[in-house]
Amino acid sequence: MNKFVCETCGSSNLLKQDGLYMCEYCRTKYTVEEVKKLFVEVAINHDEEVKELYTAASRELETRNWEAAHETFKHILSLCPNDWEAIFYSEITKTLRDGRESFPHNVVPLCKAINEALHIIQKETDDNDQDDNIATITKLVIDLSDIYFIDTKKTEKLLTFDSADTIQYRNLIYTSCMDLCYYYGDILHGYFGDRYKNTIVQAWKQGVTIQNNSNIKKCQFGTASEYEAKIQKYEPNWSFEENGKKEVKKNDNVATILTILGSIAVIYCFSEFPITYALVATVFILVILTLVFSYLSAIINAVAIFVILISLIKLPSSTCLPVILLTSVTWYFIHKYLKKKEKECAVDIEQLQK
Repeated sequence: MNKFVCETCGSSNLLKQDGLYMCEYCRTKYTVEEVKKLFVEVAINHDEEVKELYTAASRELETRNWEAAHETFKHILSLCPNDWEAIFYSEITKTLRDGRESFPHNVVPLCKAINEALHIIQKETDDNDQDDNIATITKLVIDLSDIYFIDTKKTEKLLTFDSADTIQYRNLIYTSCMDLCYYYGDILHGYFGDRYKNTIVQAWKQGVTIQNNSNIKKCQFGTASEYEAKIQKYEPNWSFEENGKKEVKKNDNVATILTILGSIAVIYCFSEFPITYALVATVFILVILTLVFSYLSAIINAVAIFVILISLIKLPSSTCLPVILLTSVTWYFIHKYLKKKEKECAVDIEQLQK
């Protein structure tokens, strides 16, 4: 910032009088040309303001007020353009504010922020601070990719037809999670070599785990097998099959349990009430299950169990066995067909990017 400084007394206050400028304190007069020469560059100290902003930002992070935290870190960044925390946190809070659905649009700016932050950490901080700073970034990167992957995985509906747009966007979220992990491991290795090899391997493992659990064949940075080979340079015995499988609980199990309970309720209705009321109750139970879960599997399981149990109770033994056999075979082939359709919906990310 440029500021006038009086050469006589050092004051910076000027008054304009009769076409000249006069120092308000010592009354020395200057022409316009002289005033221009006496403007000097003055450094502004924002330390106190930045300290207060960081206090506010910490409070906003603790309360998960991502919008306020994002704005606060942007303000810090405007005052301190080379502050790695402001660079990194302004982007990651924006990503958290926008949520999982916007992650594919935010992952590239986030990766750029990580790159810039790591560059500053490498150039301007000592070793002890570097360790702490890298640990902070690593935790947030791994946690973010893990949360978004698991949340997206839970939206998959076993034996259910999803629209092409839904499948495509789900795969884009998976790919964004993988890209973030692979990129972070690669860029960390590029800046620091093997110094943080455990952290680098952790990021790569996360990427491989997500990729293999989401059936994405290839992403921007390569295949899971390529990164598995990178990992094995540091940990020769590591493999995805033994160490990388991630169990994600699906709501489909809940649907199946409730369909069984629903079928038991149907059996009770048939044994205690007239046939008309029992049929109405059956339809009602199936509709409720379908509306609550929106699962095709809920209907299939409920119908199959219902038919088998009713056959056991109502039909003679000579007819019961063929009906149960036919129901079981039909259920098996429907299940197999829908699984095939589900696999066909796994879109190669290269096709998505085209």
